[in-house]
Amino acid sequence: MMNKLFNVSTMPLLGMVFLFMAACSDDADNSDPNNDIQNIEMPSSGAESPIVSGKLVVIRGNGFSENSEIWFQTSSRSDEKKADVISYSDESISFIAPNMTGNCDVILRQ
Repeated sequence: MMNKLFNVSTMPLLGMVFLFMAACSDDADNSDPNNDIQNIEMPSSGAESPIVSGKLVVIRGNGFSENSEIWFQTSSRSDEKKADVISYSDESISFIAPNMTGNCDVILRQ
């Protein structure tokens, strides 16, 4: 299973601010080129215009599939929530931002 991490800062009831960071697990099988997500584009956001919990978020790239899952995990690794994926295509994945506070990682599992 491939994991990609995105560092996200969230604020209670105000939303989330996305910062990009990617990593792969050591047990990932990289022999299948269709298993990699390429050209990832996170939505623009900032302290002045955060992404709000409960809102639709779209991540663009190439290689998303029906097996793509989005998970949010606190930096302390004490809490993890699976996002509700609304739709996916090879070029994007759309999901609802879950209600989480503090610094979080957004994890793409494929």
